[in-house]
Amino acid sequence: MGEIVALLLTDVVDSTLTTQRLGDNRALALWTEHDRCARDLLRLHHGREIDRADGFLLMFDTAANAAWYALDYHAALAGLGLAARAGLHVGPVVLRQASAADIAFGAKRVEVEGLAKPLAARVMAMARGGQTLLSAAARQALEGAGLDTAVQVRSHGHYRLKGIEEPVEVFELGTVSHCSFTPPADADKSYRVVRSGDLWQPVREIPRHLPAERDAFVGRGADLQAIARHFDTSTRLVTLLGQGGTGKTRLAIRYGHSWLGDWPGGVWFCDLSEASTLDGIHYAVGSALGVRLGAGDTAVQLAEAIAGRGRCLVVLDNFEQVAQHAAATVGRWLDGAAEATFMVTSRERLNLVGEVVQLVEPLPGECPAALRVDIEAVGLAGRLAVHEHVERD
Repeated sequence: MGEIVALLLTDVVDSTLTTQRLGDNRALALWTEHDRCARDLLRLHHGREIDRADGFLLMFDTAANAAWYALDYHAALAGLGLAARAGLHVGPVVLRQASAADIAFGAKRVEVEGLAKPLAARVMAMARGGQTLLSAAARQALEGAGLDTAVQVRSHGHYRLKGIEEPVEVFELGTVSHCSFTPPADADKSYRVVRSGDLWQPVREIPRHLPAERDAFVGRGADLQAIARHFDTSTRLVTLLGQGGTGKTRLAIRYGHSWLGDWPGGVWFCDLSEASTLDGIHYAVGSALGVRLGAGDTAVQLAEAIAGRGRCLVVLDNFEQVAQHAAATVGRWLDGAAEATFMVTSRERLNLVGEVVQLVEPLPGECPAALRVDIEAVGLAGRLAVHEHVERD
């Protein structure tokens, strides 16, 4: 456990455009004034500068000091004709000191390590110009901090943030006279979710073709997070590999429901259990996508249909019996639909470039269906053998 601190990240909106508009000399004067103002406020509110880019990474001993800094910083920037987004989080960090030799060559004196830093960055990135957003930990740290009665903190609900395992509640800090308290808009790396049963579902409507979940989902949290991490690193083809009955299909469906908001173009589940030919694959995928296939190259037609959905996830279930057609289907669609991603359940690898294989093992105490059938068959054979022996006697 590291030291608990308040991290405040700021980012000046449209800083590059401002420099282009003013020209280098006038922009230099503006940014110099900005930095002087920001650093004067930092001393006033007992903070510490860790890093500087288009904004600052700042560290404070208390969330209250960070909150007051954010409010004063926004007011100061308004006087300069600028606006910045800000994000505040409270959590443990580890401070890593640079050596004197590294500092002499331009290294920062202190690096902040730990999950608190990317979480604060994610919260900051959601903010609009002039807005300060808080994590739930920051909100809790401000309780009883004695903020002015004109200062309010309001919840904007829960958001799923890229790279963060569980949705987080996001709050806004501001004054009634200067803030509209507008919820952050959905973006590629963050979107608003609401609780539905045991799932977090996106508030915005996302197209989908997904089977309903017929029973409770237990025991696969680590597998779900592993799939999410693969896709977070821009992997476009994940094969869930395992024996029959290990729960590959159930896992794929659960991921589709749980991370639906990551795919604005929709999640499309294609059951290939009845497919045995190339045409059979095309028919099953076309049916799931709601695409009427015409004469000509149906693989190209499907590639165009998938590409038209933008950032989407296509789930191809039970691919092992048509694995010989992987290059002619998934391979072509990966090339023809650059924003699309594919998840395959199979007992065999596809052996395509870029494929990431995730093994799906039976849960502890669980017997795979294929093995269960063999056991049951052996048991039945044994009972028949005993029966025949009795009859002979």
